[in-house]
Amino acid sequence: NNAQLLPADFRALGGPGAATDAYAVFALVVIMLTSLVFFAVGGLIALRKWNDRSALFVSFVLILLGALGVDSTIGPPIPANPVLLLILLVVFVTVLQYALLATFLLTFPTGRFTPRWSALLIAVWIVQVGLYFVSAPDAVIVVSGFVTWGSAAIIQVYRFIHVYTPRQRQQTKLVVFSLALVEVLGRSAYTLAPKLWPALNTPGSWYHLAKIALDALVLMPISLRVGIAILRSKL
Repeated sequence: NNAQLLPADFRALGGPGAATDAYAVFALVVIMLTSLVFFAVGGLIALRKWNDRSALFVSFVLILLGALGVDSTIGPPIPANPVLLLILLVVFVTVLQYALLATFLLTFPTGRFTPRWSALLIAVWIVQVGLYFVSAPDAVIVVSGFVTWGSAAIIQVYRFIHVYTPRQRQQTKLVVFSLALVEVLGRSAYTLAPKLWPALNTPGSWYHLAKIALDALVLMPISLRVGIAILRSKL
């Protein structure tokens, strides 16, 4: 997963020792803090909006994301020779996570797919999960990330301009722009940076070690702003 050091980074840090132990602590703290934010926002939404089905759906998605950590970094340990049932369970939970996340991003805040064909994009998110399971090349994973998150951002911007009422625009502008700017620009900057400064790709560089923190910084603002939109703006 994204929290695990690549072999080259592991060797660059000197193998087992203080440096790799420090990275492990850093990654664990980032993952746990991110999960706690998701739990807090999801739990608060459920507590305050327990009779609103749409709000409960959002709460469930946030709590599920928190339970699985940053980009599914938290999961059941898989033995060397896992039984088929365990494999199917891991696949099911991961696919469910991404399918629900896609549904949330593509329908927030109305709970409807607009335009209707945008529901087909859920299949793209599920394909992305398959790419992880088959260990697709990094370039393919990066492109798939741009397609999934980028399409969700484009749909939200389209809805913001053409579908939302003035009040909905006011309530959701932080969510829409955090998704469009933080996610798309954040991933773009991370991908393009080593092209401009090749030294960043040096094994053991802060660029490699900060990947888990970047993912967390992308996800946490979205969850916080969703909570604000639902609770404070009474969406």
